Amino acid sequence: MVETIYYIDCMLLEVISIQNDPYDQKKNTNKSFFRKNYDFYEKNQYFTLPENNKETVLTATKELIKGKWNTAFELVMGLKWMHSVGNAQLGIDNLKRIMKEKGL
Repeated sequence: MVETIYYIDCMLLEVISIQNDPYDQKKNTNKSFFRKNYDFYEKNQYFTLPENNKETVLTATKELIKGKWNTAFELVMGLKWMHSVGNAQLGIDNLKRIMKEKGL
């Protein structure tokens, strides 16, 4: 669960830099682990449907970069633990607002 929250956070922070310059990894050295995983996921064409939480967030990142924030939000909301977190509705509303801003 902690790893998935980390990936969602990195997705929201990195999506703008990936859109602006997809090959520059030196600007944000803090999120290089996410960027390496995203680049590997982007280059590998044998991935089908996401099988775990990490792949789901990486797929949501690809959709958010394309501007499809609705699809990305649905993928993230499809994670099993999202609705079991206390006071989840406030976090879900904030996540939706931020994904709209980043996706547009």
